[in-house]
Amino acid sequence: MSSDAPDSPSPESTAKPARSGHQVTNPTAPKHRDVPCFLLSGGLGTRLRSVEARPKALVPVAGIPFILLLIRALHLQGFQTVHFLLGHGAKDVVKVLNGDTPWAEFDPRYDQRLEPWLAEVRREMTWHFHVETEPMGTGGALGLARGAFAPVNLVLNADSHVEIVYEDLLAALDRGVSSSAGASTKGASGGGASTAGVSGEGAPPRAGALGASAVGALAAVWMQDRSDYGGLDLDPNGRVRGFLEKGASDAGWINAGAYLLTENALRSLPEGPSSLERDLLPALARAGRLYALAGRAYFRDIGTPKRLAEARQEMPAWIRRMEDGGEI
Repeated sequence: MSSDAPDSPSPESTAKPARSGHQVTNPTAPKHRDVPCFLLSGGLGTRLRSVEARPKALVPVAGIPFILLLIRALHLQGFQTVHFLLGHGAKDVVKVLNGDTPWAEFDPRYDQRLEPWLAEVRREMTWHFHVETEPMGTGGALGLARGAFAPVNLVLNADSHVEIVYEDLLAALDRGVSSSAGASTKGASGGGASTAGVSGEGAPPRAGALGASAVGALAAVWMQDRSDYGGLDLDPNGRVRGFLEKGASDAGWINAGAYLLTENALRSLPEGPSSLERDLLPALARAGRLYALAGRAYFRDIGTPKRLAEARQEMPAWIRRMEDGGEI
Protein backbone atom coordinates (compact mmCIF):
# COMPACT_ATOMS: atom_id res chain seq x y z
CA MET A 1 0.00 0.00 0.00
CA SER A 2 1.58 3.27 -1.07
CA SER A 3 1.76 6.36 1.09
CA ASP A 4 -0.45 8.35 -1.26
CA ALA A 5 -3.20 5.77 -1.58
CA PRO A 6 -6.36 7.82 -2.24
CA ASP A 7 -8.77 5.43 -0.58
CA SER A 8 -7.17 5.08 2.84
CA PRO A 9 -7.12 7.48 5.82
CA SER A 10 -4.46 10.19 5.59
CA PRO A 11 -1.90 9.96 8.40
CA GLU A 12 -1.66 13.74 8.42
CA SER A 13 -5.35 13.99 9.36
CA THR A 14 -5.09 11.73 12.38
CA ALA A 15 -5.14 13.15 15.88
CA LYS A 16 -2.23 12.95 18.28
CA PRO A 17 -2.80 10.57 21.20
CA ALA A 18 -4.55 12.18 24.17
CA ARG A 19 -2.97 12.56 27.56
CA SER A 20 -2.94 9.53 29.81
CA GLY A 21 -5.18 11.18 32.39
CA HIS A 22 -7.91 12.37 30.05
CA GLN A 23 -11.50 11.54 30.92
CA VAL A 24 -13.96 10.04 28.49
CA THR A 25 -17.01 12.24 28.12
CA ASN A 26 -19.24 9.64 26.47
CA PRO A 27 -21.53 8.38 29.29
CA THR A 28 -22.17 5.10 27.45
CA ALA A 29 -18.47 4.18 27.25
CA PRO A 30 -17.52 0.99 29.09
CA LYS A 31 -15.90 1.54 32.48
CA HIS A 32 -12.36 0.29 32.81
CA ARG A 33 -13.27 -1.89 35.78
CA ASP A 34 -15.59 -3.78 33.46
CA VAL A 35 -13.02 -4.26 30.69
CA PRO A 36 -10.53 -7.08 31.31
CA CYS A 37 -7.16 -7.01 29.58
CA PHE A 38 -5.57 -10.13 28.11
CA LEU A 39 -1.78 -10.05 27.61
CA LEU A 40 -0.52 -12.51 24.99
CA SER A 41 2.75 -13.57 26.62
CA GLY A 42 3.33 -17.16 25.52
CA GLY A 43 5.81 -16.72 22.67
CA LEU A 44 9.01 -18.73 22.62
CA GLY A 45 11.19 -15.71 21.83
CA THR A 46 13.38 -17.78 19.52
CA ARG A 47 14.70 -14.77 17.60
CA LEU A 48 16.02 -13.27 20.86
CA ARG A 49 17.90 -16.38 22.00
CA SER A 50 21.22 -15.04 20.74
CA VAL A 51 21.04 -12.12 23.20
CA GLU A 52 18.47 -13.14 25.84
CA ALA A 53 17.88 -16.41 27.68
CA ARG A 54 15.09 -15.04 29.86
CA PRO A 55 11.41 -15.44 28.94
CA LYS A 56 10.44 -12.58 26.62
CA ALA A 57 8.07 -11.15 29.25
CA LEU A 58 11.01 -10.72 31.64
CA VAL A 59 13.44 -9.19 29.19
CA PRO A 60 14.60 -5.92 30.79
CA VAL A 61 14.11 -2.63 29.00
CA ALA A 62 15.41 0.43 30.85
CA GLY A 63 16.05 -1.85 33.84
CA ILE A 64 12.42 -2.99 34.04
CA PRO A 65 10.85 -6.16 32.61
CA PHE A 66 9.00 -5.22 29.45
CA ILE A 67 5.74 -6.77 30.57
CA LEU A 68 5.71 -4.58 33.68
CA LEU A 69 5.92 -1.47 31.50
CA LEU A 70 2.72 -2.63 29.78
CA ILE A 71 1.07 -3.34 33.14
CA ARG A 72 2.11 0.07 34.43
CA ALA A 73 0.57 1.79 31.39
CA LEU A 74 -2.67 -0.17 31.89
CA HIS A 75 -2.71 0.72 35.58
CA LEU A 76 -2.17 4.42 34.95
CA GLN A 77 -5.05 4.38 32.46
CA GLY A 78 -7.44 2.82 34.97
CA PHE A 79 -7.62 -0.84 34.06
CA GLN A 80 -8.10 -3.18 36.99
CA THR A 81 -8.09 -6.76 35.71
CA VAL A 82 -5.27 -8.41 33.74
CA HIS A 83 -5.15 -11.97 32.43
CA PHE A 84 -1.64 -13.20 31.60
CA LEU A 85 -1.68 -15.80 28.83
CA LEU A 86 1.62 -17.59 29.41
CA GLY A 87 3.63 -20.36 27.80
CA HIS A 88 7.41 -20.56 27.62
CA GLY A 89 8.99 -19.60 30.96
CA ALA A 90 5.61 -19.25 32.69
CA LYS A 91 6.87 -20.34 36.11
CA ASP A 92 9.55 -17.66 36.17
CA VAL A 93 7.11 -14.98 35.01
CA VAL A 94 4.59 -15.88 37.73
CA LYS A 95 7.27 -15.95 40.43
CA VAL A 96 8.60 -12.52 39.49
CA LEU A 97 5.19 -10.87 39.14
CA ASN A 98 3.94 -12.39 42.39
CA GLY A 99 7.08 -11.30 44.21
CA ASP A 100 8.24 -14.85 45.01
CA THR A 101 11.51 -14.29 43.15
CA PRO A 102 13.28 -10.92 43.51
CA TRP A 103 13.87 -9.23 40.17
CA ALA A 104 17.48 -8.67 41.21
CA GLU A 105 18.09 -12.38 40.66
CA PHE A 106 17.30 -11.85 36.98
CA ASP A 107 18.97 -8.48 36.52
CA PRO A 108 21.11 -6.93 39.29
CA ARG A 109 21.03 -3.60 37.42
CA TYR A 110 17.26 -3.26 37.70
CA ASP A 111 15.67 0.17 37.98
CA GLN A 112 14.86 1.11 41.59
CA ARG A 113 11.34 2.12 40.53
CA LEU A 114 10.51 -1.52 39.92
CA GLU A 115 9.67 -2.60 43.45
CA PRO A 116 7.33 0.36 44.22
CA TRP A 117 5.62 -0.14 40.86
CA LEU A 118 5.08 -3.83 41.54
CA ALA A 119 3.71 -3.16 45.01
CA GLU A 120 1.29 -0.55 43.69
CA VAL A 121 -0.05 -2.56 40.77
CA ARG A 122 -0.39 -5.71 42.90
CA ARG A 123 -2.41 -3.76 45.43
CA GLU A 124 -4.72 -2.03 42.95
CA MET A 125 -5.10 -4.60 40.16
CA THR A 126 -6.39 -8.17 39.97
CA TRP A 127 -4.18 -10.60 38.07
CA HIS A 128 -4.99 -14.04 36.66
CA PHE A 129 -2.54 -16.48 35.11
CA HIS A 130 -3.42 -18.92 32.33
CA VAL A 131 -0.66 -21.31 31.23
CA GLU A 132 -0.66 -23.38 28.06
CA THR A 133 0.90 -26.84 28.29
CA GLU A 134 1.74 -26.86 24.57
CA PRO A 135 1.93 -24.11 21.95
CA MET A 136 -1.63 -23.04 21.18
CA GLY A 137 -1.15 -19.93 19.06
CA THR A 138 -2.56 -16.56 20.05
CA GLY A 139 -6.15 -17.66 19.47
CA GLY A 140 -5.71 -20.87 21.42
CA ALA A 141 -4.11 -18.97 24.29
CA LEU A 142 -7.13 -16.67 24.47
CA GLY A 143 -9.32 -19.76 24.49
CA LEU A 144 -7.73 -20.82 27.79
CA ALA A 145 -9.33 -17.74 29.36
CA ARG A 146 -12.71 -18.23 27.66
CA GLY A 147 -14.56 -18.16 30.98
CA ALA A 148 -13.24 -14.65 31.71
CA PHE A 149 -14.51 -12.91 28.56
CA ALA A 150 -16.58 -9.79 29.20
CA PRO A 151 -18.87 -7.90 26.79
CA VAL A 152 -15.79 -5.84 25.79
CA ASN A 153 -12.17 -7.07 26.08
CA LEU A 154 -8.77 -5.47 25.54
CA VAL A 155 -6.20 -7.83 23.99
CA LEU A 156 -2.51 -6.83 23.75
CA ASN A 157 0.60 -8.41 22.33
CA ALA A 158 2.96 -8.46 25.29
CA ASP A 159 6.10 -8.02 23.19
CA SER A 160 5.16 -4.64 21.74
CA HIS A 161 3.84 -1.28 22.85
CA VAL A 162 1.88 1.38 21.01
CA GLU A 163 1.66 4.80 22.61
CA ILE A 164 -2.11 5.35 22.61
CA VAL A 165 -4.84 5.98 25.13
CA TYR A 166 -6.76 2.72 25.29
CA GLU A 167 -9.92 4.67 26.11
CA ASP A 168 -9.87 5.87 22.51
CA LEU A 169 -10.31 2.27 21.35
CA LEU A 170 -13.17 1.89 23.81
CA ALA A 171 -14.80 5.07 22.58
CA ALA A 172 -14.30 4.07 18.95
CA LEU A 173 -16.06 0.78 19.44
CA ASP A 174 -18.79 2.24 21.64
CA ARG A 175 -19.55 5.33 19.56
CA GLY A 176 -18.30 3.98 16.30
CA VAL A 177 -19.27 4.48 12.75
CA SER A 178 -22.12 2.60 11.21
CA SER A 179 -20.78 0.51 8.37
CA SER A 180 -23.72 1.64 6.29
CA ALA A 181 -23.40 5.34 7.16
CA GLY A 182 -19.70 5.50 6.18
CA ALA A 183 -18.93 8.50 8.39
CA SER A 184 -15.69 9.25 10.26
CA THR A 185 -15.60 10.15 13.93
CA LYS A 186 -13.48 12.26 16.24
CA GLY A 187 -11.44 10.58 18.92
CA ALA A 188 -12.30 10.93 22.58
CA SER A 189 -9.50 13.48 22.87
CA GLY A 190 -11.39 15.83 20.59
CA GLY A 191 -8.98 15.59 17.67
CA GLY A 192 -9.88 14.86 14.10
CA ALA A 193 -8.69 11.27 14.13
CA SER A 194 -9.71 9.02 11.32
CA THR A 195 -10.89 6.54 13.91
CA ALA A 196 -13.55 3.96 13.45
CA GLY A 197 -15.58 1.62 15.54
CA VAL A 198 -18.69 -0.27 14.62
CA SER A 199 -22.26 0.21 15.74
CA GLY A 200 -25.72 -0.54 14.55
CA GLU A 201 -28.13 2.05 13.24
CA GLY A 202 -29.34 4.78 15.58
CA ALA A 203 -27.93 5.72 18.97
CA PRO A 204 -24.59 4.26 20.09
CA PRO A 205 -25.19 1.06 22.07
CA ARG A 206 -24.03 0.58 25.63
CA ALA A 207 -21.17 -1.83 26.12
CA GLY A 208 -23.46 -4.58 27.36
CA ALA A 209 -25.66 -4.21 24.32
CA LEU A 210 -23.01 -4.40 21.63
CA GLY A 211 -24.53 -6.65 19.02
CA ALA A 212 -23.15 -8.76 16.21
CA SER A 213 -22.55 -5.63 14.12
CA ALA A 214 -19.94 -4.31 16.58
CA VAL A 215 -17.15 -6.78 17.02
CA GLY A 216 -13.70 -5.18 17.00
CA ALA A 217 -11.30 -2.27 16.74
CA LEU A 218 -7.52 -2.36 16.49
CA ALA A 219 -4.73 0.20 16.78
CA ALA A 220 -3.01 1.06 13.50
CA VAL A 221 0.18 3.09 13.18
CA TRP A 222 1.82 4.62 10.11
CA MET A 223 5.25 3.29 9.16
CA GLN A 224 7.47 4.74 6.46
CA ASP A 225 8.92 1.26 5.90
CA ARG A 226 6.57 -1.54 6.83
CA SER A 227 8.72 -4.37 5.43
CA ASP A 228 9.07 -6.04 8.85
CA TYR A 229 5.37 -5.88 9.64
CA GLY A 230 2.09 -7.05 8.23
CA GLY A 231 0.18 -4.14 6.68
CA LEU A 232 -3.44 -3.06 6.81
CA ASP A 233 -5.74 -2.13 3.95
CA LEU A 234 -8.08 0.54 5.35
CA ASP A 235 -10.97 2.28 3.65
CA PRO A 236 -11.44 6.08 4.09
CA ASN A 237 -13.60 5.54 7.18
CA GLY A 238 -11.05 3.30 8.90
CA ARG A 239 -12.73 -0.02 8.19
CA VAL A 240 -10.17 -2.80 7.83
CA ARG A 241 -10.64 -4.29 4.37
CA GLY A 242 -7.81 -6.78 4.72
CA PHE A 243 -4.39 -7.68 6.02
CA LEU A 244 -1.26 -7.41 3.86
CA GLU A 245 1.71 -9.77 4.02
CA LYS A 246 4.98 -8.40 5.40
CA GLY A 247 7.83 -7.75 3.00
CA ALA A 248 6.70 -4.63 1.14
CA SER A 249 9.11 -1.76 1.82
CA ASP A 250 6.67 1.04 1.10
CA ALA A 251 4.93 3.26 3.64
CA GLY A 252 1.60 2.23 5.07
CA TRP A 253 -0.51 1.32 8.06
CA ILE A 254 0.52 -1.62 10.24
CA ASN A 255 -1.26 -3.61 12.92
CA ALA A 256 0.11 -2.40 16.27
CA GLY A 257 -1.05 -5.42 18.29
CA ALA A 258 -3.70 -3.71 20.46
CA TYR A 259 -7.28 -4.90 20.00
CA LEU A 260 -10.68 -4.25 21.49
CA LEU A 261 -12.89 -7.26 20.82
CA THR A 262 -16.41 -8.09 21.89
CA GLU A 263 -17.31 -11.29 23.66
CA ASN A 264 -19.16 -12.52 20.58
CA ALA A 265 -16.02 -12.13 18.49
CA LEU A 266 -13.78 -13.97 20.97
CA ARG A 267 -16.25 -16.78 21.45
CA SER A 268 -16.07 -17.50 17.74
CA LEU A 269 -12.50 -18.76 18.29
CA PRO A 270 -12.38 -22.55 17.87
CA GLU A 271 -11.36 -24.93 20.62
CA GLY A 272 -7.69 -25.82 20.44
CA PRO A 273 -4.83 -24.09 18.61
CA SER A 274 -5.64 -21.10 16.40
CA SER A 275 -4.27 -17.70 15.44
CA LEU A 276 -5.84 -14.37 16.27
CA GLU A 277 -3.88 -12.71 13.45
CA ARG A 278 -4.35 -15.35 10.73
CA ASP A 279 -7.80 -16.70 11.57
CA LEU A 280 -10.09 -14.43 13.60
CA LEU A 281 -9.08 -10.92 12.54
CA PRO A 282 -9.08 -11.60 8.77
CA ALA A 283 -12.52 -13.20 9.12
CA LEU A 284 -13.83 -10.10 10.90
CA ALA A 285 -12.33 -7.90 8.20
CA ARG A 286 -13.95 -9.95 5.43
CA ALA A 287 -17.28 -9.52 7.21
CA GLY A 288 -16.77 -5.75 7.39
CA ARG A 289 -16.85 -5.79 11.19
CA LEU A 290 -13.30 -4.74 12.09
CA TYR A 291 -12.21 -1.11 12.28
CA ALA A 292 -9.00 0.77 13.07
CA LEU A 293 -8.02 3.61 15.37
CA ALA A 294 -5.32 5.01 13.07
CA GLY A 295 -2.66 7.56 13.93
CA ARG A 296 1.03 8.50 14.03
CA ALA A 297 1.75 6.98 17.44
CA TYR A 298 5.05 5.74 18.85
CA PHE A 299 5.32 1.97 18.37
CA ARG A 300 8.06 -0.44 19.37
CA ASP A 301 8.33 -4.22 19.60
CA ILE A 302 11.15 -6.27 21.10
CA GLY A 303 10.89 -9.36 18.89
CA THR A 304 14.44 -9.26 17.45
CA PRO A 305 17.86 -8.30 18.88
CA LYS A 306 17.91 -5.13 16.76
CA ARG A 307 14.46 -3.98 17.90
CA LEU A 308 15.25 -4.84 21.51
CA ALA A 309 18.38 -2.67 21.34
CA GLU A 310 16.33 0.18 19.88
CA ALA A 311 13.70 -0.22 22.59
CA ARG A 312 16.37 -0.01 25.28
CA GLN A 313 17.49 3.32 23.84
CA GLU A 314 14.01 4.76 23.36
CA MET A 315 12.01 3.47 26.31
CA PRO A 316 13.50 5.67 29.06
CA ALA A 317 11.96 8.73 27.35
CA TRP A 318 8.61 6.94 27.09
CA ILE A 319 8.75 5.99 30.79
CA ARG A 320 9.34 9.63 31.71
CA ARG A 321 6.33 10.71 29.62
CA MET A 322 4.20 7.99 31.15
CA GLU A 323 5.12 8.84 34.73
CA ASP A 324 4.79 12.59 34.18
CA GLY A 325 1.30 12.23 32.74
CA GLY A 326 2.45 13.47 29.34
CA GLU A 327 1.19 12.36 25.97
CA ILE A 328 1.26 8.57 25.72
